[in-house]
Amino acid sequence: MDKDRQGRELINLSHGGNLALAAEQYGIPESDWLDLSTGIAPWCYDPLHIPQSIWQRLPSGDAQLVTAAASYYGCVPESVAPLSGSQQGISLLPQLFPGCRVAIPSLGYFEHRAAWSAAGHFVVDYDPASLQQVQSLVEAGEVDVVVVINPNNPTTDCSEPARLLALWQQLQQRGGCLVVDEAFADTAPELSMAGHCDKPGLVVLRSVGKFFGLAGLRLGFMLAASEFIARVKMTLHCWHISGPAQYLGAKVLLDQRWQARQRERIRGASQQLDDLLRRYCSSPEFAIRQSPLFGSIFCPQTSGEGLFEQLARRGIWVRRFALPQQRYCLRIGLPGDESQWQRLSRAFEEIFL
Repeated sequence: MDKDRQGRELINLSHGGNLALAAEQYGIPESDWLDLSTGIAPWCYDPLHIPQSIWQRLPSGDAQLVTAAASYYGCVPESVAPLSGSQQGISLLPQLFPGCRVAIPSLGYFEHRAAWSAAGHFVVDYDPASLQQVQSLVEAGEVDVVVVINPNNPTTDCSEPARLLALWQQLQQRGGCLVVDEAFADTAPELSMAGHCDKPGLVVLRSVGKFFGLAGLRLGFMLAASEFIARVKMTLHCWHISGPAQYLGAKVLLDQRWQARQRERIRGASQQLDDLLRRYCSSPEFAIRQSPLFGSIFCPQTSGEGLFEQLARRGIWVRRFALPQQRYCLRIGLPGDESQWQRLSRAFEEIFL
């Protein structure tokens, strides 16, 4: 592996929220950072009370959680497997397939690539902005499994369900499988393939961490045909979802009033972030892409590294991605209150004006 690619993978396989690293590197206490590196909603679901009994007993079963998830995602309970975050599904899926060729976005959540590669599968890159490219790979018989991240993180590319269904049908004709990672799909439910998850050869991964602001809960779901879900559940150990996570997960998935309020807050903050980035990064060297929970800045490597450093020195932590051809991407999450917005705006003003 060449040094350039190795360096990119070291950055790409890191995750947002690693404030201990930021604090050590820049000499700023963790408590003084504005962490915009994760793409997690800055407002979380805050239940009034988790009964003491939930904390004191072992998890007694996930039937209520599964029922709530089936209602929220629009599928039947038999198609739902609760997971300790969608990351567990990403790690588990490659273990359920014999050696195969897997198409994965060249830029996206890099744990997909790491998991399929570690399991011995052959990974083929495709441009996340071009479903046509991956369709061509399927038609040529060059891949057996396709992973789509919808919406993509960090490129913000989205694929309509009709196009994904056409891709699934292509794969089905060859005995293949379509995996759709919908970790950021709660803000755009019209994009979701969850309602089609009963189809054989279709697997959907969902997260409760991003939209609900509950990353620390470690709760997600795999949605698929009941036969496949039965196989998945056989691999999961007992009590892999804690009692509090089961209780709170069921509660938040059924709270439609809170969900509507959260979508409204995210919509407004997303527009505000887009306005801020376009105001200060108006030079042709910067390309701004906006997704509801984050904004991405694509630029030359030198500009990206400089902006990352300038923000970090001001105690603002964002996510960085090194790209081919000396390009860079900075992903910036949503501030949560007025003081955070002012701090971010002031930093950009100092850097660019």
